[in-house]
Amino acid sequence: MLTVMVVSGVLGATLLTYGYAASKTSDLFKAPKHQKRINRAAGTTMIVTGAVLAAKT
Repeated sequence: MLTVMVVSGVLGATLLTYGYAASKTSDLFKAPKHQKRINRAAGTTMIVTGAVLAAKT
């Protein structure tokens, strides 16, 4: 019984920590400066992927 309580406590604390981290991360992604960086990184990734696929065919 004690083991179940300990495991439940650890899992609960872990999930609360993940939830808090996700909340702060979503706030970070809403900043225009960070959105611009994310869009540039995603665009670059798509361009490189397209170039690699085009080179293979």
